[in-house]
Amino acid sequence: MPNEYKIATTPIPTGPRCLNWLGCFRDQLNGPLVAWYDGNEITVYCDPDDCPNWLGLVDAAIERANKQVGTISP
Repeated sequence: MPNEYKIATTPIPTGPRCLNWLGCFRDQLNGPLVAWYDGNEITVYCDPDDCPNWLGLVDAAIERANKQVGTISP
């Protein structure tokens, strides 16, 4: 069974730009982990033995989504 990790983030506003950002973020996390973002925190499910660099992957997905769509701030 995978472990669950929660990462607190800055809340993002709703709307089309937010949905584009979420799509870009999710598209980059295919593989040994699953991540969900509810607008306030990211929840990651993975086996750390299968994906020891899970936090780096999530950070990189955030950075790429910010570059593609723009940083979303309230």
